[in-house]
Amino acid sequence: SNKSRTKVASSRLEVKAHSASTRQLPCQTQAHRPSVAMPRAPTPHREIRNWNQMPRAARKRGVFIGDLKLDLPIYRYMRVKDLKQTLKSSKFFLSNVGAWTDPYERWWCEELFQPGSKLAGVHAYGSCWSLHSSDEPFWRLYQDRCLGHSAHLPPVRVQAKPESLLAMMSRAVAAVEAKVYLGDVRYRERTDVEATAAAFRATQREVASTAASGLHLKRKAFEYEREIRLLWIDRAARRDSILIDFNPLEVFEEIM
Repeated sequence: SNKSRTKVASSRLEVKAHSASTRQLPCQTQAHRPSVAMPRAPTPHREIRNWNQMPRAARKRGVFIGDLKLDLPIYRYMRVKDLKQTLKSSKFFLSNVGAWTDPYERWWCEELFQPGSKLAGVHAYGSCWSLHSSDEPFWRLYQDRCLGHSAHLPPVRVQAKPESLLAMMSRAVAAVEAKVYLGDVRYRERTDVEATAAAFRATQREVASTAASGLHLKRKAFEYEREIRLLWIDRAARRDSILIDFNPLEVFEEIM
C-alpha cells in the first residue's frame, strides 16, 4: 500500500541521516583526538639541587647530602694495589675531576669551568661509588681497567654507607674552607646537559652547590652505572688530588 511504502522510505532516510551525522571527516577526527602531553626536558635551573647540610657548620665549609638515605649501602670498585695503599696509609683518596681519564668527564669539566664563568675559580675532587653490588658487567668493567696492573689481579669492592663517609669528611673540613657533597648522579640527554652547563656558568646562586649539582649530571648513556659521587669543592690552589686522614675500619664495612 501507499502508506507502507511511505513508512519504509521514511525509515531508510532516518538511517541514512543518522549514519551521516555520526560519520567523522578526517579533519574532524584530528580535531577531536585527545592531545598527548610530551614529557618536558628538565629546565637548567631545576638541576641545581637543594643540598641538605649535616651537621651545621660555618658558611664557607660543611658537608651536604642529596636524596640519599644515611644507611644506604654503596660500593666502590678499585684495584688491589690502590686498596692496599689506602689501608696502609689510612688516607682516603680524592682525585681532581678535571684529570679523570674518561673523555666525557674531561669534556664536561671544560664545559662547566670555562675561563670567565662564575665557576672558573672552583676546584673539585671526587670519589666515585655505585649502587651496584654484584652485577657482572660492572665487575667486567673494572676488570678491564685492572689489566696490566697488580699482576692482573681482579678488582676489589669496598662497601660503605653515606653516614660514615660524611662523618669522615666533616672532620676533614672542620679546619679548612671547603665543602663536601654526596649524592646520586642524574642522567639526562646530551642537549639538556649542554644547556644546563651554559646556565650554570652564568649562575648567580651559591657557586659550590651549583658546581656540585653540575658534577652530579651525566649523559643518559651512562645510566647503567647508577653512580654515587663524593665531591670536595674549594677555591684553594689546584692540586692533582686530596688525601683525607681516616680510619678504614670505621668507614669500610666490607671488602670483597
